[in-house]
Amino acid sequence: MRKLPVVSGVFIAGALAVAACSGTTTPTVPPINVPTLPPVNVPTLPPINLPSLSLGSFSLPSFSIPSFSIPSYDANADPALAAKFPTTINGAPVTDLTTVNFVQFFSAFSQTDPNSQAQMQQLVTVLQNGGIDPTTLAFGNAEVEIDSNAEQIAAFHTPGASGATLLNLFPQLAALEADNETQPTIAQANVGGKTVTTVDDGSGSIDYLYPSGDILWDVSTDNPNAAALIMAAVQ
Repeated sequence: MRKLPVVSGVFIAGALAVAACSGTTTPTVPPINVPTLPPVNVPTLPPINLPSLSLGSFSLPSFSIPSFSIPSYDANADPALAAKFPTTINGAPVTDLTTVNFVQFFSAFSQTDPNSQAQMQQLVTVLQNGGIDPTTLAFGNAEVEIDSNAEQIAAFHTPGASGATLLNLFPQLAALEADNETQPTIAQANVGGKTVTTVDDGSGSIDYLYPSGDILWDVSTDNPNAAALIMAAVQ
């Protein structure tokens, strides 16, 4: 599952397939009659004397596994954004809801990566020039099971600006990530009773983007039915 380019390489939120288990019936096997074999006399072999061997002493070198730590960040950084997420969709509960401050989260995971730090600076510049305060930008993510698959629901919260403002910056954000790759196809469609922007990069998974107030919803899925159900539920 692909995420909006602004969070590519940072937010890991793949949809996990839920395998359906089915039982199988074991067929009845008829009994098999095995004939009785006559006894076989095995000759007695004389003992074999093996020379004794001695191994010199040796010791294994000591080694240690390097320690590492996962950067800390607030996983409930935006309660206002969390409150916007639906609690159920199509009768299934929405679970694993997390909200983070975008700059804090990105910075925590890019402290030792010069490439990520440079990318962060580019993103901050685009956001600032587009009228969005990157220090207050928040990202939320949750999941819901639809058609036996765990589908992701993502949202960006842009306090002081509209979700449509962030949506309008998408071509610039996509250009930062695409490099020499083919730009995605951007169109509009009616999904779940809402007019949404679709972003198709040919991977099979489509991003469905819907701005509402100061929130930009992002559903990335290869299941049109899941997209329609989620878009119908978000406000």
